[in-house]
Amino acid sequence: MRIHVLIVSFALCAMGSLAQTRPSNVKASNMVLLELTTGAKDGCGPLKFEFVRTLPDGTAETDAYRVPEGRVLVVTDVDWHFVSGPPNQLQVFRLLVQNLGDGAKIRRAFESAVQLNGFGIGGASEHMTTGFVVAPQARICADATQGMDGSVMRLSKVLLRGYLMDWQ
Repeated sequence: MRIHVLIVSFALCAMGSLAQTRPSNVKASNMVLLELTTGAKDGCGPLKFEFVRTLPDGTAETDAYRVPEGRVLVVTDVDWHFVSGPPNQLQVFRLLVQNLGDGAKIRRAFESAVQLNGFGIGGASEHMTTGFVVAPQARICADATQGMDGSVMRLSKVLLRGYLMDWQ
């Protein structure tokens, strides 16, 4: 009986720690919801991808989101949806962090893979254990190309959730 209680207690503690990616003291004003848009001036890739911030009143900022000076953005959750892909094929979605001063400096920060269904549709809602950090000198770029059959044009919806922290 004691062993079962210990195992259950450990499992509940582990589940609780995994469920809390963000610190409990994050103010609502520091929480960030970003949505992928296309056609932005100086955006990432051929479709000029950028992220805009969705505001709590249901509106969105019109300019591309940039992390405020002296802060960092911690991205903890990603929702993405892909349509019209090759049926039953693997699709990989990536988020990259690109330096704003030197676009050649770009690194992969997140990957998620799904097998598309028979109609070529798929996606995921990902909750990261630790997330990744974006500085004011960088932006987030999205990529969903997959071999010759992949196309970023098939990326239907991307939402990023996270929070701002002071850079320390």
